[in-house]
Amino acid sequence: MIYIVECALTVNQTDADWNRWYHSMKPPHILPTAVPGVSSTQRFKGININPPAYFAMYSVASAEVMRSDAYRNAGGGRFQTEDWKPLITFWHRDLFGGADAPDVPMDAILLVLDRAAPEPSPAGITFQWLPAVDLDRSTPYRGLAVVSNADAARLPLDTLSTLKGLRTFRPVIPQVTSERPLPAAYLNQP
Repeated sequence: MIYIVECALTVNQTDADWNRWYHSMKPPHILPTAVPGVSSTQRFKGININPPAYFAMYSVASAEVMRSDAYRNAGGGRFQTEDWKPLITFWHRDLFGGADAPDVPMDAILLVLDRAAPEPSPAGITFQWLPAVDLDRSTPYRGLAVVSNADAARLPLDTLSTLKGLRTFRPVIPQVTSERPLPAAYLNQP
């Protein structure tokens, strides 16, 4: 299962402030080792989204992981603190069935589409379609596609612009697992 948290911030927020707060509140290198049922985590920033949007993906064993004391003790469930509520324009927490979170290399992008039903390869891009199964269910289906930067540069921009609702994200950190911890270079970055 894939647990996805997505939010956008008002223009009053800087990336550095946001990343420092989020990293201290829910350190990505802690979750896969401290929370039973979380096997991977990765954070992203929107490329084509204004105001700035952020996206986090976690591979989880079940919906119960998000309700567990271990998750809450590791920073989960505290996203909308009073300090940040005025700076958040939207916040969605969704759980999708059918797969674990894909590993998006640092030299790739994540394409995201929300739809009422799966679509066959829009714009020639193969999306993995996942049904929403728990939490907010902000969309019935979410399509995810991982595209290398080189392949993305070859995509026809006019074709991509016809994909209504396409959101594009770049990794902020590499995917973290218990076997592949967060590289030291990312530990103290805001």
